[in-house]
Amino acid sequence: EERLFADGNVVATQLSSGSTFRGSSIEYLRPMPGTRPSSKLIAPNRPTVQLMERDSAGKPGEPVNVTANTMVDEADSVLFAWGAVAIVRTTIIGESDSASFDKFTERARLIRSARITNRDREQPFRLFGDTIDLFSKDRKLDRVVALHNGNASNDDVVMQAERLDLRFADQKLDRAYASGAGRAKATTASQQLDADSIAIRMPEQRVRQVVAIGRAVATGAPDTTKIKSEDRDVLRGDTVTAWFDSTSAPSDTAARTRIREIRAFGNASSLFQIASKEGPNAPAALNYVRGMTIHLMFDSGQVKDVTVDSSATGLYLEPVPDSLSDSTKAK
Repeated sequence: EERLFADGNVVATQLSSGSTFRGSSIEYLRPMPGTRPSSKLIAPNRPTVQLMERDSAGKPGEPVNVTANTMVDEADSVLFAWGAVAIVRTTIIGESDSASFDKFTERARLIRSARITNRDREQPFRLFGDTIDLFSKDRKLDRVVALHNGNASNDDVVMQAERLDLRFADQKLDRAYASGAGRAKATTASQQLDADSIAIRMPEQRVRQVVAIGRAVATGAPDTTKIKSEDRDVLRGDTVTAWFDSTSAPSDTAARTRIREIRAFGNASSLFQIASKEGPNAPAALNYVRGMTIHLMFDSGQVKDVTVDSSATGLYLEPVPDSLSDSTKAK
């Protein structure tokens, strides 16, 4: 049968790669002409495998540890895992109901309730999706794609979309793209963007620029120390681009995601609340403008200047005292 079976505290080492399987029992099927073109290793009862990886120069890198209820290795090249899968790779941890890993293409897929987290406490990162694909180059994580109900977050931003495409540089999140059926959303400490698709540039895992394309809407809460209102400021356009402060201290989460500048292009409109001189409890004034392009500058997270270009129209509305307020209260 060209079949080997070992039972009881089994350790199986693949001599060509150096990868090691450990489990309560392991079955190994050798190739058979006309029946089995390649070898197969079957490990049930929640085994653990340590995959040894080498770069293009043959230098060994950090091992990848995989644990699952059942594992099957095909031809010492493709690993399949089922049941409470956990993949630990340097600082990245992946979990799912099932997974596959191709040792030659360096591509991994996590299926059902897939999630990825990192161990970096200073810059934590989390990703969720029904399916997550991981792409590596020279044994370093290069790209991650989450499909269906994708949700990615760190201390700066939360992204939600049908498809999330994340790009890494030196094992750190550098760019992110949200697209697919439905609307894409990106939420920071000061702004929320909603559009057909969104691109975020975030070197060193800090948000620098957000571009929202396709019926883009940006909303932000006014400064609660100056305005007491449940309404949010709104900016709309075919495309909305926002720039964030990049000079603040890394430990100051609120400051490092503070909005610095935002522009809306194409059929743009904005509605902002202006604080009253009578204090935060007084009704705010409303500034509504429309134009082809709207450019807003912020100071300490609040609107400082509004510039409208081409076909500019608008209204500035100030509240007046309610002459019937006293009589209404009396009644």
